[in-house]
Amino acid sequence: MKKSFFLLFIVLLIFSIFSFGDIKILNISMEDRDELFYYAPIVTNNYIILASPGTPDKDYNDAGIYLLDKENLEILDVFKTYSPVSIVSGECFYPGYFSTYYAYYDNTLISFYVSDSEKISVEWKKSFEYKDIEITNDFDNDFIIKENKLNARKNDIIIKINDEYLYNYSDMAKYLENYSEDVATLHLLRNNSNISYVYKTNIVTKPDYIISGVIYRDEFDFSDNLFIQTEKYIYQLDYEGNIINRYYAEKKSHKLPPTFSDLNQDGKIEVVFFEDNYIKILDNGNLIKIDFDYWYQDEEDIFAPISTVYYADVDNDYYPEGVFVDKNFTINYIEYDPTTKSYYISYSELPNKGNYKYPLVSGNVVYDFNFTGDLLTLITYNKEIYMLSSDEKIISKKILKFPIISRPYIYWKNGWFIVLTQYDFDNEKTFLTKLKYKDEKFEIIDTYEYNGFYLLEGYIPYNDNIYALLCSSENTILQYIEKDGTEIFEAYKTYMSNNNNFIDYIQTFKKHDLKNKLLIAERGEEIISPEEIAKKMESVVRINNYVYSSYEELEGSGSGFIIAEDDFYYYIATNAHVVSTIGEDITKDISYYGLSITFFNGETVSPEEVFINTTFKDIAILSISKFYLDNTYPVLPLGLYSHTIGTKVYALGNPEGLDFTFTQGIISALRFARINEFYNINNNKFFELIQTDAAINHGNSGGPLIDKYGNVIGINSLGGDKNITEGLNFAISANDLYYEIKKDNFIKLFYDSRLPNDWLFKTLKNKFSKYYNY
Repeated sequence: MKKSFFLLFIVLLIFSIFSFGDIKILNISMEDRDELFYYAPIVTNNYIILASPGTPDKDYNDAGIYLLDKENLEILDVFKTYSPVSIVSGECFYPGYFSTYYAYYDNTLISFYVSDSEKISVEWKKSFEYKDIEITNDFDNDFIIKENKLNARKNDIIIKINDEYLYNYSDMAKYLENYSEDVATLHLLRNNSNISYVYKTNIVTKPDYIISGVIYRDEFDFSDNLFIQTEKYIYQLDYEGNIINRYYAEKKSHKLPPTFSDLNQDGKIEVVFFEDNYIKILDNGNLIKIDFDYWYQDEEDIFAPISTVYYADVDNDYYPEGVFVDKNFTINYIEYDPTTKSYYISYSELPNKGNYKYPLVSGNVVYDFNFTGDLLTLITYNKEIYMLSSDEKIISKKILKFPIISRPYIYWKNGWFIVLTQYDFDNEKTFLTKLKYKDEKFEIIDTYEYNGFYLLEGYIPYNDNIYALLCSSENTILQYIEKDGTEIFEAYKTYMSNNNNFIDYIQTFKKHDLKNKLLIAERGEEIISPEEIAKKMESVVRINNYVYSSYEELEGSGSGFIIAEDDFYYYIATNAHVVSTIGEDITKDISYYGLSITFFNGETVSPEEVFINTTFKDIAILSISKFYLDNTYPVLPLGLYSHTIGTKVYALGNPEGLDFTFTQGIISALRFARINEFYNINNNKFFELIQTDAAINHGNSGGPLIDKYGNVIGINSLGGDKNITEGLNFAISANDLYYEIKKDNFIKLFYDSRLPNDWLFKTLKNKFSKYYNY
């Protein structure tokens, strides 16, 4: 009786741990080591979507897309694919009512969404095929056609199909695309002779299997652009599955997914593809090939020979680099040279690597981990984890017990945490390891052990906590790793997803073509009354700046005004110091940080983007999305003509917290002054100032100075010390504003109100300080 009671107690204890404890097990196969598919989950407010490759033992009958209820992890629906399936990387939205996702299996691409009835609804399917010649035994032994390559044992060959001469397999593939007959006459000719071998061959259609894909979402028209790699081609498709462009791949593509960035800063994305021995960059319709010879993979190699790719402006040249590490422990940079307008790869061999029989590079992350403005690179290499400085010196190193088999996933919660998986090949055990990076040291916080091979594929927020997603060929495990981290995790995940892992990514105004959207006014003949000018207040905004910590609350405000618009955004000019993080020395326990923009009628939104001027003229531009506004607002025209001392002017803004105030005065003087005479900046370049006696006080900064014709002639920026002098105020000339926009002298700061508050505050504060010494 006692023994039965004890066993019952043990069973209840185990059941309670499984049901309410730290681990959740899903009976879904999520890993196929023979095929490097990518199974990162899609997590929405209500659902979790997983792609399963299925298991060979079940003839892949369990392969498909699984829809789970986020509340209780019940499977709501399954879309069976009967072969390994992968969700296209990235999460994009159909410009309609439903969130749309994309997945591929075999040679088929699908678009799907979750319907109101909580079912996976397929919107469209598209299959990829190509034409080829049918290989028969009739061909002469001197010629070999193998793996879609035509080779000769003795000499080069020219192919002739009917009357068309083709000089390589690529030419033949392109020719067959538009060939409408089922049979062709194939001539094989040696270059150095007239000998011709003639065959009748069938033209056959073969499936073109998909290898990987990526989505780029156009933030202006909200359309999805899909870039799909198949064994034969690179395709660009729109969100309806229509092929926009197709490029012959020449070589079988590598399984590392394509990535994208604006490498050349022309305002358009470039898509980077990885093939055997090549990296290809799709730039504005041109496919540019760069030789790269580190793809070689021994048969005994277990994983892909390079890490993930991150985009960061590592060398501070205003052009992002694609950073990745290969199996030789070499850090590589995909770079753009603006002088020659060409792409190239630079590299550095890293020191002090371990000597391993099977080199294994699983991932790297580039970020400002110390919030100093210096980009660091986190690298995993076999059993080792490194933190490197921007000049590639080892800051910190830790050797783990077993080889690292997953990419490192990072998150922030009062410090940086790294989560990864190790594998004990001898005992066939997986270890999920959680480390903290602090004070330039790695510290192991937790380790979880599992029997068998599990690969870490990301995070999932569940019941307000963070769980690691571990995938195997048998099942899927959700392992608890962080308490009460959902809000922080979701913000960080959103940031990473929206930026396609672009860290410290710089985007200039070329993206918006802002200079062509400015409203430039001629000098008017009609003088506008003060009452009419006061009505222009509807184009003026209050910019609010909040920093709350556990021991102090600071709020600041300034002004700005609308200088341009397009179909999706308003653009607001202000002072750079208005959007800085107030300048106070708060660096810990930040509970809230944010910027907001309030219009004259009380409507308030957060900015989408923040740009500051890199020539230190105290100018910033904010963009705000019209999508979040209920009202429309007029653009203020810029008056770029010459001005006369004594001309009446008006200052609009929010002085001393008094919202939307209107003052008037005259132009007292026109000055060219050195920047370091007015700001604590080591810069002796000149900028153009308008001196006025119109009242400019704290809070007026960033507002417009308007002349009697109703045009903006300056940005209110500086007011004299009222205890010393009265009526000595300055505005940065609108000519300087126009010139800086025309020359594209701005850098984008990563402002996102959804980010972790202390992380965002430190990043923005240090980045701003790097340029303005505030």
